Amino acid sequence: MADKYEHEVSLAGNDSYAKIAALVPANTLVLDLGTGPGGLGKHLKQNLHCTVDGVELCKEYLDEAAPFYRNLWQANLETADIHELLGNTKYDRIICADILEHLRNPEELLTNLVSHLSDSGKILISIPNVSYAGVLSEIIVKGDFLYRDNGILDRTHVRFFTRKSLINMLTELNMTISHFDTIEIDFDSSEFGFNILKALPSELFHALAEHQDSRTYQFIVEVSPGDTSTNSKYIIEREIDWSKGLLGNYEQKLALEIDKYERAELKWKHEREHLNAIISEQQAEIERRGSELDKKREQLAGLKGELEVALKEHK
Repeated sequence: MADKYEHEVSLAGNDSYAKIAALVPANTLVLDLGTGPGGLGKHLKQNLHCTVDGVELCKEYLDEAAPFYRNLWQANLETADIHELLGNTKYDRIICADILEHLRNPEELLTNLVSHLSDSGKILISIPNVSYAGVLSEIIVKGDFLYRDNGILDRTHVRFFTRKSLINMLTELNMTISHFDTIEIDFDSSEFGFNILKALPSELFHALAEHQDSRTYQFIVEVSPGDTSTNSKYIIEREIDWSKGLLGNYEQKLALEIDKYERAELKWKHEREHLNAIISEQQAEIERRGSELDKKREQLAGLKGELEVALKEHK
């Protein structure tokens, strides 16, 4: 079975490592946190001629990754003193590729990394999206939050982020977002599969499928210390689109309900007119029969009078 951390980085790719690598300028000093077997460091050194330092927890990766790094430290980012590890080194780019979700307190690491950025330095982050439709569908359909050996619900992940919670965290840390991107993966190409979505009721399926980050598997973010006032645009811009779609759906439903009501009202109006016509006819019939009855009563009274006269004469 292939190692989940083994990866060849190519700028022609569309995965998180390719998008992270595309944000690294050539001939710069880079810190790679969580190097794995060194695929990203290899690309940065051989293709971009960067000087790369790295930190990796797993001992078995160190020898494989070592040729691509100037310095390669074995350390647990959860407990290591990052300042002691890095000394006074300032980096042009610090890469946290699929690493923050493994930490109980990623905020502390990001805060400590700021002092190791050069004046124009950036922190590059890739992180999974827990609001991916596959995750939500599995919760709704199966009532399960199923950990796996890899993917969004990798069993080693201890923190989970949505677009909004990620941006809020970075804003609270006084980091300005200079680049925001996503990795989109179709449902049937993910570990969740398409069948889990098909098991949803139709209306819920369409609502979930149309959600702004339903196909977003990972977020790619570039940040640095600074003004956070523009960070909200990465939430608002897409939320406006979603809100327009949601409003459009409600307007469409409302129009259908109004049309349904108007059709029912027209039907009731015709039925009322029909019933009123029947009632009018019946009232006219009652009046006609009442008139006939009055005439018969008059005839009967006349016959009764004639009979009384005849009886008197007979006596």
